[in-house]
Amino acid sequence: MDLITPTLFLYIHFAYVIDGDTFVMNGLRVRLYGINAPEKGMDCYWEARRALEEYLKRSTSLVIIGKDRFGRALGILWNSLGSSIYYMFSRGLAIPYPYVAPPIALGALRTALESWKPGCLFKEGKVLVRIVKVDYNPPGPDEGRERVVLNASVPVTVTLVNKRWQSETFTVTSGINTVTFEKPFMSNKGDVVIVHVNRTFQDGVAYVPRAFTVRLGK
Repeated sequence: MDLITPTLFLYIHFAYVIDGDTFVMNGLRVRLYGINAPEKGMDCYWEARRALEEYLKRSTSLVIIGKDRFGRALGILWNSLGSSIYYMFSRGLAIPYPYVAPPIALGALRTALESWKPGCLFKEGKVLVRIVKVDYNPPGPDEGRERVVLNASVPVTVTLVNKRWQSETFTVTSGINTVTFEKPFMSNKGDVVIVHVNRTFQDGVAYVPRAFTVRLGK
């Protein structure tokens, strides 16, 4: 990701929405910072896309903070409904996609994380597992130190999801369990770990090193 000095645009023109985190404005493809909405073919894709379309019907400001690895502009939107991050999180239509960014972006993400809901993405129900600790690799060579400590009230099979919608499944016993990943799973530039049991949300933690660590769905 290439970062720039944030640039403000007053957005007043029609945008074509691709999905819940990407749209095209006057030929400029914009990827929204801090969120990852479902891709086409995934559950909740249409709900997320329609939500962004509704959001963009209002007078909206766009702040460009850089470019992503695909050359798309990275930005955040603001209007009377709040930031684009808050809007999608509070409706349960995107998972966090945290990484290092200018202060205006990190601040908006940190604030919006407090309002994240499972919403359409996960079911709500009985909580059987909580996250005790998340250990991600420090900057530098991968030393195989990625692990998550979980506290389970009963033996159960859990699935952990990261910010790229990648998932790993483990069977844990009641009590404290440490699950270790055999391949890189958590980014040392920022990530999220969401725990669910058969799509029922259990717990989640989003972090950006030296910036914040936030528990989701409190």
